[in-house]
Amino acid sequence: MHPAGWAAIAGILLAACSSAPTAATHVAPGSPRTVCSLVNTAEVSAALGEPAYGPSGCTVQRGSQSIADYVVQGKIAGTLLEVSLAWSTTAVTTFTTSHSGHARYTTQQGAPVAPPTFAKVTVAGVPAYWQVTPLPEPGDPKAMRISALKNGYVVSVYSSELSQLQDEKVLGAVLTNL
Repeated sequence: MHPAGWAAIAGILLAACSSAPTAATHVAPGSPRTVCSLVNTAEVSAALGEPAYGPSGCTVQRGSQSIADYVVQGKIAGTLLEVSLAWSTTAVTTFTTSHSGHARYTTQQGAPVAPPTFAKVTVAGVPAYWQVTPLPEPGDPKAMRISALKNGYVVSVYSSELSQLQDEKVLGAVLTNL
């Protein structure tokens, strides 16, 4: 069997052994959705409690991902908020395995490395995970990323300079419409 095949099987087995939901419990999307079809600028502004402009992006990228960037013009003018959707089998398996507690991380040379750590919360009734370490954007102590899996879509919100509550509200708006 090709090494990539073994890697996929290993990822699935690791996911199946975890306490996190397995990919089998998720419905694969019928046709790809874009971020903009799930949350509009008014909903982002309402979730943030600050005016947001945009989005830019919103098209399907690489066949399995949609990304939209919003510029927040509130207390910290020009803050960027990125919302992404991914629906490939690889994205779902990677998400599930990464948050299972059973994933092993190595360098390209095979040496083990410390895994990222996550803090689990519930957003709109769905388990979501804050990336605690390493920081999502090296060198930016205020960068935050939160992700969740619903209906075969991995939804991620990335921001800098916004609060955790603001990011969670944006994630919740997307999840509610998914």
